[in-house]
Amino acid sequence: MSPENPFLGTIGFVGLGDMGAPMAANCARAGLALLAHDLRPQMEAEVLAWGGRWADTAALVVNQSDVLCLCLLDDAQVRRFVDENGLFGAMRPGAALVVHSTLTPHLVREMAEEGAHCGVDVIDAPVSGSHAARVEGRLTVMVAASPEAFERLRPLWEATSALAFHVADTPGSAQVVKLCNNMMGETNYLVALEALSVAEAFGIPEAVFLDVVKACSGNSWMIENWSTADRHMLTHPYGGESARFSILLKDLQTAVAVGGQVGTPPLIAAVAGVAGEQILKRRLDAITAAAP
Repeated sequence: MSPENPFLGTIGFVGLGDMGAPMAANCARAGLALLAHDLRPQMEAEVLAWGGRWADTAALVVNQSDVLCLCLLDDAQVRRFVDENGLFGAMRPGAALVVHSTLTPHLVREMAEEGAHCGVDVIDAPVSGSHAARVEGRLTVMVAASPEAFERLRPLWEATSALAFHVADTPGSAQVVKLCNNMMGETNYLVALEALSVAEAFGIPEAVFLDVVKACSGNSWMIENWSTADRHMLTHPYGGESARFSILLKDLQTAVAVGGQVGTPPLIAAVAGVAGEQILKRRLDAITAAAP
């Protein structure tokens, strides 16, 4: 590791999907020593082009990382990766596991306890931002970790994000913030689609409706980044026919479940979670019909 900054060792990165690939690329471009792995071997050429190194196996990146970043899809993928690789026993004592995935708070807390027994510091660090923000290193990262760990990892936050918030000391808490944020965003998007349907039924074009709303009280991040959800349905790596809608609804539905577990069920969001697939299917049918 660099004597100037003990953080600057090997930055392992697992999960080079829609979010992970640009994050890993920005780590390499920032001069961090990137070692990346993905289930798709064709990603090797991209990693090398970024200036990083490629790990042929998950075991290699786990064993050689001083900081291991996970950017996998959900609880099932992360739990499977941890178990299949004997993760905490295989990581170097004193290493850090940075969890960028959006997960249930329970899983992150469980992993933090497992890591503590093996001398591995689990850092809860989900991220949020548009496709452009990912590519340009302007994501927002929410971090739950000790203040010391948050500062030690600042070069990582600076490489991938424009805003880094230390939201709590206890891992799992950043997941709560991320899930609640996404619950608001996804519910807003579903309501916006319904509003658009009403407007279009009266002959108002989509572009005109959006221009007006952007200047009024109905504006939001989802309106400003209107094509984001369409792109997810059409091109997301896990956007197979049955998964197109679950990708956009999973955080909303997870937040509803988490709220229910602590006695504060989000009632409006729960309705949106149930109606969401029908609303999104209507949108998918519309955009595919309009495609050239």
